[in-house]
Amino acid sequence: IRDIGVTGVQTCALPISLYVGKSGRALTVLAPSGTVEVDGQRLEAFAVDGFVERGAAVLVTEADAGRVTVRLVR
Repeated sequence: IRDIGVTGVQTCALPISLYVGKSGRALTVLAPSGTVEVDGQRLEAFAVDGFVERGAAVLVTEADAGRVTVRLVR
């Protein structure tokens, strides 16, 4: 695990594409960007829904360029 800078978001050495299809939760408000937790890892995320409340359940739909794209689980 390594810290990627000012945001304090941590990533692991695993390929980020392994998170696609996994569920997690928003650690911060996503408006549309923020931080999510998936499999115990904090990841930078972009919400296709535009706005996701902190604590909401999300699903990872894509992974690219060091961040994941998520959608709100309804």
